[in-house]
Amino acid sequence: MNIDNVGGYHTKLPNFGVISMVLSYIYTSYKQAIPKRTKMENKNENKWPAFEINTWRTIPVINGKIATESDAKNGFAVFCLKNVAEHKAFEIDLPKLAYLTNEDDDSKELIVVIQAELTENGVVIGYRNPNGGNGAGFFYELEFLNSEEIKNLEINAQL
Repeated sequence: MNIDNVGGYHTKLPNFGVISMVLSYIYTSYKQAIPKRTKMENKNENKWPAFEINTWRTIPVINGKIATESDAKNGFAVFCLKNVAEHKAFEIDLPKLAYLTNEDDDSKELIVVIQAELTENGVVIGYRNPNGGNGAGFFYELEFLNSEEIKNLEINAQL
């Protein structure tokens, strides 16, 4: 089983579950392991810069297809899975604003979901952080904002 990330680095991984594989073995362009759900930054090319939250709808996304190596290299996707059985795009219109819950301390981080892929072990999401960087997580860790919450967030961002 292979996984490619933003830098296009390839690695052979044992077959111990796609979701844990994605979260445990996402590599940056520095080709070093990043702990699961750690914000990732590509300091060489800065494909994941900070952005104003009221511009979240303009963030590039992957909709209706699985990410390719090119998508990941060009900053449209956080990860690229290869040779994964029963792997397909998850049906959701992106981008979406959500809170990602940290299971260790129950803190919530505002993110923009830009990628969602269904694997045999569940839905894996790729996201952008408004402060810069990106990451991957589980769909069940997300709490999507409703239209009223989005409206309030955008109004407060303009103040």
